[in-house]
Amino acid sequence: REKPFESYMDFFRDGWTKNFDWNLFELYNKITKDFILDWDTLDGYRSHQTMHILDVFNMTVLRYDGHADGLHYSNPGPVDWWNHLLFTYLQELSNVLM
Repeated sequence: REKPFESYMDFFRDGWTKNFDWNLFELYNKITKDFILDWDTLDGYRSHQTMHILDVFNMTVLRYDGHADGLHYSNPGPVDWWNHLLFTYLQELSNVLM
């Protein structure tokens, strides 16, 4: 692509998403989130481990430099932001837990 999608729904109307099952990522993410939430309350008891989810799909899907055949980009940026978000979240989490 030469320009970013204008909306999230444009991503799904583009057509190539079905070739590589990109149109199913939201479903895959929901299944994973549900599994993690279920795992956190195994056997009806709250576990001592808490899992956190950082879902970057929605913020990344609109970029123009994404490739339809893989999770790589022509320009630096998305992976750097994912790392930044993760690091910032971990810092905030440590502040809450201290």
